[in-house]
Amino acid sequence: MDSAVLQHDLQELHDNKRTWARLAPVAKIHYLREIRDLVMANADGWVSAGAELKGLTSDSPVVAEEWLSGPYPTVTWLNDVIETLTAIDRGEDPLAGFKVRTTTSRADRGPGAAAHDLRPALAQRVRTRRLDGTGRDRRQRPAGRVLQADRSRWAG
Repeated sequence: MDSAVLQHDLQELHDNKRTWARLAPVAKIHYLREIRDLVMANADGWVSAGAELKGLTSDSPVVAEEWLSGPYPTVTWLNDVIETLTAIDRGEDPLAGFKVRTTTSRADRGPGAAAHDLRPALAQRVRTRRLDGTGRDRRQRPAGRVLQADRSRWAG
């Protein structure tokens, strides 16, 4: 990519950050769904490009790492943000059901971190969220199974 084009795109993002911040949750959900659909539509190309840059053949089992570090976590994150914004838009607590604690010490938080330590709750959520109905969590699934997963389930 031409660095001038990249600089232009970065400047455009910077110029529009306040507009994004002021959008209603439902408008953000619309954009995030559109982005998720584009990621899903381009996932194979994303993985192929990453594998090619690393000199991997398409039948290499290491290609699974391209899925696990690219489209899969991106779509998972987008689904989580959409879910959070949907709860906010409905007037619901997006943290309902999560154990949240308030700390008085900044020792376990980075600079500028929120007063709530969500790491345990998020770790629990990752452990209990299912890719399908097998009852096994993601960490117990062989990496190759992710490649075979029905990507329509990503759509949230």
